[in-house]
Amino acid sequence: MSSGFTYILCAAPGQTRDASRFGQTLAHMGWQLGEGMRLVESGVSSSMRGGHMIIGDAMYDGRGGDASRLTDACFRECSLRAFEGVVFDFEQRPSRHLEELVAEAAPYLKKNGLSVVIPERYARASTDAQVLVPTAMSSGSLHTRLRDARERYGPRVVLEMERLRRDILLPGPQSEGMQLHKEELDALLSERGGVKFYSQEMCAHYFTYKDTKGSTHFVLFDDAQSFRSKSQAALRMGMDRGFILYPEVEDFLPALV
Repeated sequence: MSSGFTYILCAAPGQTRDASRFGQTLAHMGWQLGEGMRLVESGVSSSMRGGHMIIGDAMYDGRGGDASRLTDACFRECSLRAFEGVVFDFEQRPSRHLEELVAEAAPYLKKNGLSVVIPERYARASTDAQVLVPTAMSSGSLHTRLRDARERYGPRVVLEMERLRRDILLPGPQSEGMQLHKEELDALLSERGGVKFYSQEMCAHYFTYKDTKGSTHFVLFDDAQSFRSKSQAALRMGMDRGFILYPEVEDFLPALV
């Protein structure tokens, strides 16, 4: 915990032991929606207890299914493993079937003392669910983004804190750019002698460079300082939790928590 803000570490089954040494709440990435909206478990230890259950949709075939059966399966898993709630980590294009699933699962699980967290694009499906609002931006103001989310969703906002390592070719204000690997970012910083700047608006570091073709690139990236700035901005607006992918922040996590 950092000054009242809670970082929830999202970890795959093989990462949970390492992630748990930081003493933060874990969100376990061990479940998927299968064909026909079945719950599929992958590599989850029988001894796993506490934290949150994450359900992805990488295996989902887009067909409808028995939402009640899946809701019951989620409730059983949470009860068995003493989980605090369920995170529906849906990354495919929005689906009517998944909206119906959220609309059925969220009130039932909430009534039974479990939290439900959903992507922002499913926010209209249920007012009983908490809404994941991304903090990664390539332009604009994070403060404005969080304020607008607070006005729209009230206390339901939870942050989705992706670590920025993004290379944007200019001019391209509408572009999300290309995600960089750590080694690529380190090489670019080394070439520039470590020179970087900080955007108060986006709560992120940045620099620019020209490639061999003379094109200008705008690079945004995060570290412990920028993550703390994002969490402090959120706290000032009454938001006190954020989900972060453990492998993305392992290098600076000790300085963060």
